[in-house]
Amino acid sequence: MSEASTPEFTHVSSGLHYDYYWRDYTGDIPRDAIPGGRDVNHRPTYIGHVYVHKYGICTVTIYPGITTVVPSVTGYYIFDHIKILCSPFKEKFRWVATDAEKLHVQLIGKHLVRGGIDYNGKTTNIGRILHKGEVIVAK
Repeated sequence: MSEASTPEFTHVSSGLHYDYYWRDYTGDIPRDAIPGGRDVNHRPTYIGHVYVHKYGICTVTIYPGITTVVPSVTGYYIFDHIKILCSPFKEKFRWVATDAEKLHVQLIGKHLVRGGIDYNGKTTNIGRILHKGEVIVAK
């Protein structure tokens, strides 16, 4: 899907079950990292997650070479325990356009990638949105 046609909100899904994993992120993008979007200069960004006290494990956007992330729930920089989503089967992943009215039908038969766990212990899935010229990942 081209960036111009990126829907307002999407979820990433995989035809495989659990053929992905989280690696420690230290600033270098692993070869098996799954891209999540594009920055304002159209460079790829990646899918990450990080633990945030009182919020749980939150999905974040990783910018190559940058060793901090900013969870949308806090707006604060976090610099440790950052994980990056990886898979040996990156070609099996795709973004699926969704909307609130048809979500329950649009995602039948798809495996949503788990992005984290919120403060209530509920699983969150990875989504993305076009925001200020960037396609960023979120829950």
